Amino acid sequence: MKYRVVNKNAPVQLSLFSDQIINEFTRHGARQAPNGDQVNFILNLTSMDQPEAGIRKSQAEFIVSVALLNGGNRNLRSACYTTLIRTLSNILVCIDPAGNGADPEAYITTPETGFYHFPFDSGKVYECLLPIIKSRLVINNLLSSNLPQECWKTTPVVEKIKEAGRRLNSLGVLPAPFPLHKVLDRKSLDHLYRLFRMRGLSYGNFSAREKVPSLDENTFWMTARGVDKANLKGIGEDILLVTGYDATDRYILVSVPPRHNQRARVSVDAIEHALIYQEFSGVGAIVHVHAWIEDVVSTKQNYPCGTIDLGKQVVELLKQTPDPDRCAVGLINHGLTITGPDLNDIFDRVQDRLVKNVPMSDAVCTP
Repeated sequence: MKYRVVNKNAPVQLSLFSDQIINEFTRHGARQAPNGDQVNFILNLTSMDQPEAGIRKSQAEFIVSVALLNGGNRNLRSACYTTLIRTLSNILVCIDPAGNGADPEAYITTPETGFYHFPFDSGKVYECLLPIIKSRLVINNLLSSNLPQECWKTTPVVEKIKEAGRRLNSLGVLPAPFPLHKVLDRKSLDHLYRLFRMRGLSYGNFSAREKVPSLDENTFWMTARGVDKANLKGIGEDILLVTGYDATDRYILVSVPPRHNQRARVSVDAIEHALIYQEFSGVGAIVHVHAWIEDVVSTKQNYPCGTIDLGKQVVELLKQTPDPDRCAVGLINHGLTITGPDLNDIFDRVQDRLVKNVPMSDAVCTP
């Protein structure tokens, strides 16, 4: 495993902790690479007062930012999440040197709004970071203008997806898209779009199966990334038809009408949904929300959204349940993936059981 260290605006005191993290990776065989080399991850040492964005050469490079906690932060969770976004990171390690009055504390923040902490220990930090930097994104879209004409305007399933957005919004578990333009400059926004085709961050998504025989047996409609899911417009704009995926070249295959939004891309969770539909023929719809249900079986690692690693882990969890076709599984420090024969069935089953606050746990990184 190769990595590169970037040090901009980082206070000198940070080296007391970053050196320990670097030594831990070295102990496990990782090595620093010259600037021109492709790396697995970038260790971005920065400041919460003046956070510097990490710049990737490709999607495959993950960014781990490390910063010292500013004692003036009143809302630590919000401050950490804003720093995570401003540094364009996959994960932020924010360190409080004083901790709870004595021992240093590490606060971990992820784009999926994960936020948990534990006494600083370089081995535990390593265990937290490893699944993320070793995971494999499958989020690129290969768009084909081959959608059958009868699907250009709408279909009954598409109308149910629009209704699902309104219904989720009424339950209070569908936050509005995160306003990236308020925390990122134009250069960072362009970099983010160039690599990930993201116009914004939004939380929660849903899909529903609809067979289009001329394309594939496992086609499904899904919400697009970074859109207001409470006010969905329609096909080719913020609802797209997924026809499959190419695991080798890491593409999600999407069918669109001739006239479509050129910037539209399906949700990064499409690979997870595709794997579920492929494995379980009885699943007709999937809902993902940043909410919780008590006593659900849950993943053990917080793999990033859009990774095939997360999708495979969810599929394995579903196989362990009595009825994978009608089930809710937890994504640790993240939310829920809920399956059902259709969207109405899912809502009828879970709407009175959803807990808005996802419980946070550091069990994802127990050495």
